[in-house]
Amino acid sequence: MYDMSMNDRTANIAVLGGGIAFGILLSAAATGALAPVWSFFADGLVQHFMSMQWARYSCF
Repeated sequence: MYDMSMNDRTANIAVLGGGIAFGILLSAAATGALAPVWSFFADGLVQHFMSMQWARYSCF
């Protein structure tokens, strides 16, 4: 008979929790619920990159 130790139980709970979190994130992305968040993040990233480039090459 296989005896489940505490380490196995903890690993199973961690994997199950990670899978649930990933599934929720994937389903939210598939339904388009994360589109505004992704757009806001991408816009902020582009603005940050442009400001860094402007600071670097503003001497011209």
